[in-house]
Amino acid sequence: MTKPFSFVTVVHSGEVPLLKLQARGLAKHLAPDLVEDILVLINDRDEDAVRREIEPLRAAYGDLGEKLRILGPKDVFGQKPLRLNLSQRIRLSMAQSNLFAPFRVWTGWKGNWGWAVQQAMKLAAGYVADGRYCVILDCKNIPVRPLTLDDFVAHDGRPKAHLQTPGKLHNRWLPASLRAVGLSPRTQAYTPLTQFVTPWVVETEFLKDACAHVEARRGPIEALFSVRSMNAALWPVFNYTEFMMLNAYAFLSNPGGVEAVFADDVLLSTGVHAASSETEIDNWLTQAAQPSTKMIGLHSGVAGVLAEKNTKRLSGVLIDQGVIEEPGELTVVLNELQNRNSKRIKQANKRRAA
Repeated sequence: MTKPFSFVTVVHSGEVPLLKLQARGLAKHLAPDLVEDILVLINDRDEDAVRREIEPLRAAYGDLGEKLRILGPKDVFGQKPLRLNLSQRIRLSMAQSNLFAPFRVWTGWKGNWGWAVQQAMKLAAGYVADGRYCVILDCKNIPVRPLTLDDFVAHDGRPKAHLQTPGKLHNRWLPASLRAVGLSPRTQAYTPLTQFVTPWVVETEFLKDACAHVEARRGPIEALFSVRSMNAALWPVFNYTEFMMLNAYAFLSNPGGVEAVFADDVLLSTGVHAASSETEIDNWLTQAAQPSTKMIGLHSGVAGVLAEKNTKRLSGVLIDQGVIEEPGELTVVLNELQNRNSKRIKQANKRRAA
């Protein structure tokens, strides 16, 4: 019998240290009988090097290690037969040759913009996941307390999401996402919408159908998102995202829209990012210590901006919850993150000082 969940994480070289913390959190706080498979999807120019780093982490997943599948872009994107027209073949060739940004080499697949390609991989995960639901994570998501079926799925079988009135970012990304599935942004008010941050839970069949629908209309999903390696501010027609595209498909495929697909309830997770203020970091750590918090989000860029007192507080939470055994383990992770993401951290410090 198929188990409920496929856990999906997209990773690049700069985030591998965080993946170890995520693996330990899953091993400690997730029962194997809830998990069909754990998919780690590599999105990096040097796929082989990242794969060599991830394979030794299998032990960190504990009893879940045998469920780990490490997949590259070819594994994820190559799972569907498509008949492409000329323009779609050209776009795919450009994506595979990094011709959308020929004067800049990004860190993602084939030198494309990693942030955009990871969204394509999350959408295409439905082709390769075997669980009934996909729990889509980023490397920053670290489980810190026991996870159950009820944390992710409502009693009626709908995956849980935080439904909300569209805000600034929703409105930035939704119009292009609607057009991608064949809807007009002007025909109705599309509300409510889900959150656009992870963890994000979706039925695997819905995810697969949505991706197949978009690909039937617009061609390979990897080419569709690699176009965003160009400056999206100059190309608003390309300003779509994976989660807003799934919201759009919910409106297309169900008369009840998003509310027919997702239940309004949310896994309690708290996170910070590289530009978070000291006050925001303090609130994050306070929330992380609360028994109701199931996951914390530790962005890779935070490594260089955590004050010593906050590093101690964070290590205390992780030790108390069995993710690490002693503070030095967190120090090693933060140092590795800082070394791998030094440019991003410098930019974050400039924004914080402004």
